Amino acid sequence: MDGNKKKKKDNMKKEKDINIKKIDGTNDKKKKVKNKDVYLEEGIVSEDISLNKTKGSKRSTFNLVEVIIIMFITTLFGLLLGGFIAYVKLDERDVSCSAIRKDMVEFAGVYDDLLNEYYGEIDKEELMSSAIKGMISYLEDPYSSYIDSMDAELLDEELSGSFVGIGVEIVSVDDQLPVVTMVYENGPASKAGVEVGDVLYKVDGKDLTGFSVLEISSFIKTDEPGKSVAITVLRNGEEKSFDIVRDVIEIDSVFLSYDESEDSHVGIIAITSFAKNTVSQFREAYEEALNNGVTSLVIDLRNNSGGYLSSARDIADLFLDEGMIIYQKDTKGKIEVFKAESIKEIDMDVVILVNGATASASEVFTAALKENLNVPVVGVKTYGKGTIQKLHELSDGSYVKYTVQAWLTPNGNRIEKDGITPTVEVELSDAYYENSIAANDNQLQQALELLR
Repeated sequence: MDGNKKKKKDNMKKEKDINIKKIDGTNDKKKKVKNKDVYLEEGIVSEDISLNKTKGSKRSTFNLVEVIIIMFITTLFGLLLGGFIAYVKLDERDVSCSAIRKDMVEFAGVYDDLLNEYYGEIDKEELMSSAIKGMISYLEDPYSSYIDSMDAELLDEELSGSFVGIGVEIVSVDDQLPVVTMVYENGPASKAGVEVGDVLYKVDGKDLTGFSVLEISSFIKTDEPGKSVAITVLRNGEEKSFDIVRDVIEIDSVFLSYDESEDSHVGIIAITSFAKNTVSQFREAYEEALNNGVTSLVIDLRNNSGGYLSSARDIADLFLDEGMIIYQKDTKGKIEVFKAESIKEIDMDVVILVNGATASASEVFTAALKENLNVPVVGVKTYGKGTIQKLHELSDGSYVKYTVQAWLTPNGNRIEKDGITPTVEVELSDAYYENSIAANDNQLQQALELLR
C-alpha cells in the first residue's frame, strides 16, 4: 500500500473508533429523499424495485402533522355534512380518515389542550418530536429510532459517499475549539494549506468558542460547490486565514494494498462501508490489482458496519454466476428471493476477513460468497444485524426509522443476533493492538496463508 493510501485507511479506521464528526457536508439530502420512504438496515438502504427512490416519483405519504390536519378537516366535514368519509394514501395503503380519527382523537385532544392551556411555554416542534419519540420508544426495538435533522444530514452524507465542503474532518473534546484530524488529499482545504492539528477558530469571522461541532458544521455547509468560505485556524499559537472555495469531496470506502511476501500475487481490498460510490471504487481497485498481476484476493470487511444493500449486492454479483441467490427477504412470513443478475466477472480465489463489527450489508456480502462459492471466512463471528428498517423523512428533515423486514442468507438462515461464524476462527492478537502493522495482523496473515 502506498503512503497516502495507508494514511487514508488509518484515518478512516480512526474515524470509526473515536466518532469524528465531519465539519462540512451537504444539504442536498432534502432534494434526494424529501418526502419519500427508503428502507434501511441500520445503515443498509435497500433500493429494490418496490423500495426505489425514483427520480420524479410523486409524493404519496403523509407525515404525522399532516395526518392530524387531515383528521381535523375530516372531523369538520363530518360535523357539517354527516357521515363524510375520505381516503388518503398512507405508505401505499388506502386508509380511512374516519379510522384515523378514532385512533388519533385522544392524542389530538391532548396535543391541542397542551398547546392552548398548559401554563408553561411549549415549543410546538419539540412537542411533536417528543410524541414521535414516545411512539418509537414503545416498540422497544434497538433499531427503531427518531433521527433529528442534523443527524439525518450526517447519515445521508455517509451513505452517499460524497459531500460538498472544504474537505476536512474535526473532533472537539470537552467543548474545546475543534481540531482538524483529517485533510482530504487534493481537496480544497488541502490545496489552501490547512493541516492536520490546526485548531479551527473562526468561520466567516465568527468566533467558534462555545459552539458544538454540529453548529460549526452548519456554518460551513452549502447546497452546491463553488461557494467560498473564510476559515481562520490557530497553528502553534498563530492565526492563519484561508479563503476556500467549497467543492464535491468523494469519501473513499475502498482501499487496495498487496501481500508483500516474495512471489505473492495476492491483493488485499478493504471495504470500510457500502456507500453509493463503493461499487465504482471497488471496480477501480480490482482493475488496478489485475493489472499488477494479482491472481487472488483478500476482501477485508472488518469494522464495516453496513451501507447500501444495493452496493453490497452489486459487488457480490461480480463473483456469482447468474441466478445464484444473493439473499432472501422475509416480510411477515412472505419470502422474496434476490438473485445474481449478470454473468460472473471475477473468477479468482477469495478469502473474506470479518470481525464482531462486520454487520448488515457486510454480512449480506459475506453470506452470499460463503454459501454460494464456499469462500473461506477468517476472523471472529460477525455482529448479527439481520433486520431491515424503513426510513421515512418528516417535513423538517428528520427521520423516523422502524423495523419492517428481516433478511436471510442464500440458504435461508437468519442472521439477526446469530451473525456469521467464520470457517477459520482467529482472534486478533494483542501484538496488533500494540503495533498496528500488517506483520502483527494475525487474522490477515491467516487469510493470506490460505491463498499463497
